[in-house]
Amino acid sequence: MGSMGGETEAIIRPASREVKVSRIELGLENVGPFRGVHRFTFERGLNVIYGPNASGKSAIIRSLIVACVPSALSEDEVDVLNNYEISGRVRLQVEDGKYWIELARQPDGGVFVKGEPYVKGRAARIVRLIAFADRSNPLVSAILRGDEDQATGVLRDAVGLARLEEVATSLEREIQSLERKLDELSAERSRLLSEMSEVGERIKALEAAIRGSAPAVEAAGIRLKEALAEREKLSARLEQVREELEELEKHLREVEEERFSISLREKELRTLRQRLQDRISKLHSTLPERRKRLIELEEEKRKLEREMEKLGERLKAVKEEKERRLSVRDEGKCPYCGQPIDRDWIDREVRRLRELETDLMNERMKLARKISDLNVEISDLKEEIEEEIERSKRELRRVDAELAEAERNSRRLREKASRLKKRIGELVGEKDRMEARLRALDEELEELGITAEKLEDLMAKRAELEALRRERSSLARRLRELEEEERELREKLEKQKSLKTTVEARLAELREDVAEEVNEAVMRHFELLRLAELEPPILSRDLTFRLVRKGGVPTRLSQLSDSERAILAVAVTFVLKLHAIPWFPIYAVDNYVANSIHEKALPPLLEYLKERAERRGIVTVVAVHGPPSGERGLEILVNEEALRALKFRPGGISGGDGGQGQQPGYQGGAGLQQQ
Repeated sequence: MGSMGGETEAIIRPASREVKVSRIELGLENVGPFRGVHRFTFERGLNVIYGPNASGKSAIIRSLIVACVPSALSEDEVDVLNNYEISGRVRLQVEDGKYWIELARQPDGGVFVKGEPYVKGRAARIVRLIAFADRSNPLVSAILRGDEDQATGVLRDAVGLARLEEVATSLEREIQSLERKLDELSAERSRLLSEMSEVGERIKALEAAIRGSAPAVEAAGIRLKEALAEREKLSARLEQVREELEELEKHLREVEEERFSISLREKELRTLRQRLQDRISKLHSTLPERRKRLIELEEEKRKLEREMEKLGERLKAVKEEKERRLSVRDEGKCPYCGQPIDRDWIDREVRRLRELETDLMNERMKLARKISDLNVEISDLKEEIEEEIERSKRELRRVDAELAEAERNSRRLREKASRLKKRIGELVGEKDRMEARLRALDEELEELGITAEKLEDLMAKRAELEALRRERSSLARRLRELEEEERELREKLEKQKSLKTTVEARLAELREDVAEEVNEAVMRHFELLRLAELEPPILSRDLTFRLVRKGGVPTRLSQLSDSERAILAVAVTFVLKLHAIPWFPIYAVDNYVANSIHEKALPPLLEYLKERAERRGIVTVVAVHGPPSGERGLEILVNEEALRALKFRPGGISGGDGGQGQQPGYQGGAGLQQQ
């Protein structure tokens, strides 16, 4: 738990600001049975809404809830709007502060709510639980049902006890976690100190070793430094040259491989080109023979066409002869001499002519097929020669283009290889010169008393010394970070321990104060009304119910009478309201709860509420069922007037409010105005 949220802060440090008011005003428009605009005024102390069923008592209580708590309960919002209207409004004025809620019925029957309620934020839930004792309140409902477990849970939650216990447990876990982290940091700090000590010893040893070998180096003087610098520079340049040579040689190999691949492709292309040229020449050589064959085919075609023409003439003559025979047969006499004709002979002639006509047509069809075949053969012969020659020429042109491209690439690569070889030669010469110079320097250094091995050893020691110094700096930096982290954790640990102490103190205070006040209030009314023989305390320090009848007989919440449970619900919520939310100026009890209290017990309970409300400067509103008084109907009775009226009014107190009734336009009674 890195930091407390606002809710935890509010529980640990409850608001001490107590608001005292002289009166509040409630304006209703199309709410409950009140159609049109109505105003109600409630004074400091006790305000009793007195009236029969359907007079609007519950609507007034629900309107107070809706005006004070945003989205209190959906049934509050739905019920408060008049059944016959599609929109309504609730206005609340507390001293100079004005608050409002607008309600609009939706097509699906739901109610859309917007406005500026009296309470906003997280406090709304606690206000709903302990400032309005109605049947929709889960704490009140659980007590009235005798559900001890649920009532205990809601009660502990309402006063913040459950949340505080959760906070205390969370703080304990975090404290343990912080202590474990501090132990881990302490172990790591010890390890770092040990490592720093080891590194320091190694640094001292290396510095001594370097000082031991330094005289031989220093004796060589300036020349040694120059030779070492030159050697280092040459070594670096030699390494660059070797890397460049390796890269150039690799590149040259790639170029030569590419040249070889291109040369192979050139050979393939030249071979293919020669084959294509030979093929074209061969095709051209066959042209005379194919042309001769083409002439023969065309001559044969013309011959067949002449035969076809002759057959057509014969066929025409036969058809005409057949028609003449048929014409003579139909007339029955010779058209020239007028003599009778032998019909049988004519029929035989017609049959012969028809057979001849069929034979001629068949022969003509055969000739037509032959001519068609010759046309196909002639066309194929022409196309075959031309297409094959053209195809070969296209392929030859493609090969020539690819061959020209290959030759260009070959020349380019040859030039590139030449440049690479030239550069490689230059680098090889430079490398040889540098290696020779390095050998000369090594000989000179050896003459100065320093071998290459000693030099490398000295350089390695210096490098190791530098690395160890960096490691020591890194360890020191990490140690400082670790000490800072440890300091922050210790501060956080102290803060959380202090917070835990505060939470535990608040828990003890909360358990003692709330339990004491609730027990005092509840026992006062049980003793006054002699409704139950219970021994104090009613609540234990952990705010669980402890119900024991006189004589030491344990009992349960469910075994109390309805009146006893209703008194308990009012006493618990009222005392909690005074204790937990002294800044909230309203406490209300609906008629369902009030009418559950025995008629003899209600006046003393209301007197208790009046005394506390007047003393603390809050407005307490209680809805009570009773018969109407003459023409006045619903009345709002204040303080002593309310107590006198309830104590001496004929008919007593009975029944319950039925919610919205059948008199939506009704108004009347003290404190009520219509506009």
